[in-house]
Amino acid sequence: MLLKSGDKGIQVKYLQQALKIMCCNPGSIDSNYGPGTQAAVEKFQQEWGLGTDGIVGDKTWNCLIDEIKPIQQALKEKGFYKEAITGIAKETTYDAVIAFQKSRGLTADGMVGNSTRARLFNDENGGDELMLPLRTGDRGDYVLYLQHGLRIMCCSPGSIDGVYGSGTAAAVSNFQIRYGITQSGTCDTTTWNKLKQLINEIQKRLHNRGYSVPFVDGIATSALAEAVKQFQEANYLTADGQVGPSTYDILMSDIPDGATDALPLKLKSRGPRVLYFQYALRINCINPNGTDGVFGTGTEAGVKRYQTKVNIASDGIVGTATWEQMRKDITPIQTALGNKGYDVGVVDGIATDKVYNAVLKYQSDNGLTADGMVGTATKAMLLGGTSGSGTISSTLKTGSNGSLTLYLQRLLNELGFLVTLNGIFDDQTRDAAIAFQKVNGLAADGVVGGGTWKKLFEMYHVNVSGKGVEKLINVAKHELKWEFKEDNANNINPYGQWYGMNGSAWCAMFVSYCAYQAGVIGDLVPNYAWCPSGITWYKERSRYYKRNSGYIPKRGDVIFFYNNELGRVAHTGIVIDGDEKYVTTIEGNTSLDRVQECTYNRNHSTIDGYGSNGGKAIEAPKPPTAKEIENVQLDYYREFLEVCNAVLPSEMIKLDQAVEIPVPPDGKIIVEASAESTLFDNTANNPASAVCDVTNGVAMSGEIALTDYFTASVEGLENAQSFMDIVFDLNASIDIGVSAFDAGLKSDAGGNWIYVAYAIKKEVQVAVGFPPVEFTFKYTFCQKVKGGGNSVLEPVFAFVKEHEKEIATAVVVCLVIAAVIGLFFYLGPEGGLVALGKTIGAIVVNVSASLP
Repeated sequence: MLLKSGDKGIQVKYLQQALKIMCCNPGSIDSNYGPGTQAAVEKFQQEWGLGTDGIVGDKTWNCLIDEIKPIQQALKEKGFYKEAITGIAKETTYDAVIAFQKSRGLTADGMVGNSTRARLFNDENGGDELMLPLRTGDRGDYVLYLQHGLRIMCCSPGSIDGVYGSGTAAAVSNFQIRYGITQSGTCDTTTWNKLKQLINEIQKRLHNRGYSVPFVDGIATSALAEAVKQFQEANYLTADGQVGPSTYDILMSDIPDGATDALPLKLKSRGPRVLYFQYALRINCINPNGTDGVFGTGTEAGVKRYQTKVNIASDGIVGTATWEQMRKDITPIQTALGNKGYDVGVVDGIATDKVYNAVLKYQSDNGLTADGMVGTATKAMLLGGTSGSGTISSTLKTGSNGSLTLYLQRLLNELGFLVTLNGIFDDQTRDAAIAFQKVNGLAADGVVGGGTWKKLFEMYHVNVSGKGVEKLINVAKHELKWEFKEDNANNINPYGQWYGMNGSAWCAMFVSYCAYQAGVIGDLVPNYAWCPSGITWYKERSRYYKRNSGYIPKRGDVIFFYNNELGRVAHTGIVIDGDEKYVTTIEGNTSLDRVQECTYNRNHSTIDGYGSNGGKAIEAPKPPTAKEIENVQLDYYREFLEVCNAVLPSEMIKLDQAVEIPVPPDGKIIVEASAESTLFDNTANNPASAVCDVTNGVAMSGEIALTDYFTASVEGLENAQSFMDIVFDLNASIDIGVSAFDAGLKSDAGGNWIYVAYAIKKEVQVAVGFPPVEFTFKYTFCQKVKGGGNSVLEPVFAFVKEHEKEIATAVVVCLVIAAVIGLFFYLGPEGGLVALGKTIGAIVVNVSASLP
């Protein structure tokens, strides 16, 4: 395939429609490859990590086909597209997109953008009731929606992994208590509907304020959490994706004063947030005179003391400024406790029961007075004399603390330089770093910068079993056990440090690091930091499979996720397990900024596809049934009938059944399709036929493209050109296969006929992992001869025979015959041979000049 500026024709039109569907608008869809089309091609190439030259070569064309196929499949599943899944963006595909958009109340622009993609690839069965109740042990998308919703509503389930574990059950219980629902830890209809109501309200508010929210449907997703974060950043709030009191107070501007759990908290307020602030006061060594969730005079006095301490106007009311300052004070304590192995839930600066109990347990474990107050002694031991601010730089030294320091300590221990795992760069850690530097010929200054990090990763090898994909999985599981998580949402992490791009999104660098440690990088897995580049690497090796292609994921595959907001693939991970319904992954840089195990429904809307690494399938593949094979072949038959402008009743669309369609006054069309190659072979074996290979929609015989010669041959002859348009369109639909021309005279009960036939054969992939099946189609145009029989054609064939050596290529001989007969349709047998001879002469001159 090669399309470039200045080209014209039907393939340019399909290119333009595909680009527009992919939100790379070429402007007019006019079959002309102009500046708008070139700019659109360049945009598409840039977004998908292809060479940006504005020329559609095989890589760009195949990438477009790969992206259009899942859109066709989704449209087909929703009843808007009836034909074969070819990846060719014909009018049927483009019109189906517009029809779908209209049916969903979306802007009908033919572009599958954020809102259209989200609606198209989501399950719209409205089946909440079928999925409920959700309880411990359940998995899948609805569990993910529940977990996202709970976290947004400040009832964090811990991991957002699609698995309903103890953390999710506890979060559901907390949610039920907060909203007056019978506490069970099971998400029943009442709980689900209340959560949807709250999420729906948040979606509406964000949408009304101009934030990107694909749906207002009450379903919480990672995209909604990102929209919440954007709102928080714009309003100088802690961007954690949770709609806590401060966020709620600003987002919902019409909250009335009075006793309420929203901000401001004041006398007579009651609820979990009052309790959390009471815990926070105690942790800050201020006694609120009880931790009962009731804002009384003792709490008011405690709030005033805290406000004075942090230089906030002392009014005894917890407004946004006071709440957010307290979160800043609690976060370092949460971080330090978490790094020491205590369960504090999500590090968000909110002093929940888990945080307060972790303080008590830490004090008890270390011989301190267990009073829940982080005073001088507790703070000195917990923070080790550091600020407790967590990781703020990849250069670590005395006073550093946080998750990257903890990862460094793990590396040092593995290499034999033993330290206590506490996440604090203390004297012991500094001495171990100096010892490592001395042994490896580095400047022994105790500062772990780029050179020391590089040597650490050179020396360290993850000690896990297995080879190939199994070792890749085991490395990922090892990293999961090491539990790296960011402290400050700044993308500073060990995997980015290893890759050399610290501070950037690191999901792909995590996968690359695991592949490096498993010894499969560059072989099974690409070395990539940008997801589109990873996909391109797999596509170049024919190892990338879309989610709805029928591919069964394999253990050790690399999974890629589509981000509607960015309009491209933007997240990745490693498949470690799954079954017929679910796929389980280990990913870095999740929505919680950590290494995490996640479980998804295999048809989860954000899964784009898989880079296959040859592991064991997570489900035993099932061969396609005879009916499934036939249905796919009939889809192709419908596709080709559409190309030929042939309309048949559904009951007549059958394999191995020729159908005649009259073309008044003296013509007819014959169409037929088959699962056997005989239909094609009968045409190809005719002595007057010519066979061509079809690649990327272009029919070639040797170095000669049909398009070039046919276009020159039939210029100005509308009927013949119409036939050739069908031929070119059929080739585009084949994409890859073989074709055969046949022309001549035949007789039947209806009389004598001049005919031109075009037969095609291609292999059709019904199910990934199983051999393709054959499909053949034949289109024959017949024109009745009113007299003369064979004698009418004798001058034509004699002329061709005379010039056979001059033309020199058998396929061109056939093309000349076809063009002549196309002209003959118009001229008829009487009086046309003079003009016929002139035209054939012109064709010969044109062809001869073009041949080497």
